[in-house]
Amino acid sequence: MLVGILVEAVQTVATMEHEQIHVDFAQRVLHNLIQQGNADEDGDNLISEGEFERLLERPEAFTALTRLGVDIFAAREYGKLLFEDGVPLTFPEFMESILTLRGSNQTTVKDIVNLRKFVGQEFSNLHTILMDFFHLVGSSPMKTSRTSMSELPGQARQ
Repeated sequence: MLVGILVEAVQTVATMEHEQIHVDFAQRVLHNLIQQGNADEDGDNLISEGEFERLLERPEAFTALTRLGVDIFAAREYGKLLFEDGVPLTFPEFMESILTLRGSNQTTVKDIVNLRKFVGQEFSNLHTILMDFFHLVGSSPMKTSRTSMSELPGQARQ
């Protein structure tokens, strides 16, 4: 039994070290591409959405991220959310975001809480936009206690 526990511990440490080697390799490659490979086009040491997209097109970045287990196509889609506010990222922020896209990551309670916050904020924003729209068209969205989609202003009743 003791031998089994030792083998399990050695295997766990080896897996963690192997993963860290891949993370270090990807960080080194991506950092070099940004610093010396002209990926940081404006020289501000920040990664903008355009720089992010062009970085993902580079074969060296593709190889490094694929070795990490990052889905490049998902990363492109995630980039739209990552830069939604238009604020560029520092390299550590960029790497932290990229590392969350690895397929080997398991969902945690923190991920679910963050998703819940995000969805809540998006619905709150949508509510604000709809209320502004209703005020703009001069109609109250709550004429009755139950408003269906067919009863919204500007739509004919069926």
